[in-house]
Amino acid sequence: MVDIEGAALSALVNFCYSGKIQIRDVNSLSILRAACMLQVDEIKEACCEFLKKHLRPSNCVEIRELADGHSCQELVRCADEYILKNFQDIIGTEGFHYLSINRLVQLLSNHEVFTAILHWVEFDLPSRKQSLPKLLEHVRLPLCRPEFLVDAPCRPSKVGGEREVERLNPDDADPAWQYVAPLNQLRYIIGVAVVDSFIYAVCARSQMDQSIGSIDRYNPATDQWMSNVVAPCPTSRVFPAVAALDDHLYVIGGCVNIVERFDVRRNEWISVARMGSSRTSLSVSVLDGCLYATGGWDNGIQNTVERFDQRVGKWENVCPMLTPRYRHASAALHGKLYAVSGANKCSMDLSSAEKYDSRSNKWTSMAGMSREPDGFRLAAVNGKLYAIGGSGHSSVEVFDFKTNQWEHHSEMNCEHVCHGVAVLQKP
Repeated sequence: MVDIEGAALSALVNFCYSGKIQIRDVNSLSILRAACMLQVDEIKEACCEFLKKHLRPSNCVEIRELADGHSCQELVRCADEYILKNFQDIIGTEGFHYLSINRLVQLLSNHEVFTAILHWVEFDLPSRKQSLPKLLEHVRLPLCRPEFLVDAPCRPSKVGGEREVERLNPDDADPAWQYVAPLNQLRYIIGVAVVDSFIYAVCARSQMDQSIGSIDRYNPATDQWMSNVVAPCPTSRVFPAVAALDDHLYVIGGCVNIVERFDVRRNEWISVARMGSSRTSLSVSVLDGCLYATGGWDNGIQNTVERFDQRVGKWENVCPMLTPRYRHASAALHGKLYAVSGANKCSMDLSSAEKYDSRSNKWTSMAGMSREPDGFRLAAVNGKLYAIGGSGHSSVEVFDFKTNQWEHHSEMNCEHVCHGVAVLQKP
């Protein structure tokens, strides 16, 4: 079973027969994870009560991430309170140093701790230095004494941040890319889709590499993410695909062939026809009112393509891709389906691309990207394809159909990999 440790599963099985279970520091997290996934509510509540009484600076971050990933909201609330109350003690712990930038921003928005930013950046200076501008936006620098900024043991100059402190200005950022509200929790390998002008963040992994069943919804009108207003995805998955079709969310694959559809108006999930294969790391796009599931991994890297027509309610195989791909991206534009980059058995990373014509049921090659991104995303905007981020990059490439070439575009303000991309009309 995905994400369930053997010892935890054994403990739950023994509980079913004996009615007894021993929850300790060393097994509480693994038993909570298993109880949540197997819906053993009695043990879930017992673990949450145990962990609320055993929060410490060394474990509170991990407990908070696990609780949030499994919608244990009371435990999340207790962990958040503990983190804010004991922030200074947590700064030096391993858990703090491995916080994501988005989670750190959340903490700083509630707790103005300038030195915490510098400690966090200094721990991994080469990769985190570029995050300083975003973090410093959440600190009231005018309230800091000038001598503190110069003489503090962990001062801006030690991490190369003196320019950011002196010249922090929203106009310094690239106007093509602007920050919006961060997610309420760290998510990566995330699926996003747009329904009724809301962005839904679905089926991701947490900082501790645990499956997140809860769903966050973003309202662009208020620049706010809302948690626990959407029913969580019923099935645990590993690297599924997410798409929107006719005002419904679809979650597809992820080491299973199960496909579930979410009705945003009724706030409920239903199962629909299953795919023919149990793909993971696949890509799904919408073309001509149908879902197309391309590539992925199922006992090997796949080039197969399945199409779901909701009018007949079933999946069918169509022409396979020219190249087996997984961890790739796809998008539909101008009546064609595009599959770009990814990885295959011959090359860990691919730069090649191909397009599918549903009328002729054929794939043809097209110009490849200038790089071989891993964990990037593809979006169709204003008649062009945008390949965004990946492999620790902030770079963006755009496919111009007039020149039939990929061209470099304005870079993002920070690196993104295994992220989500959604297209919305500006209000």
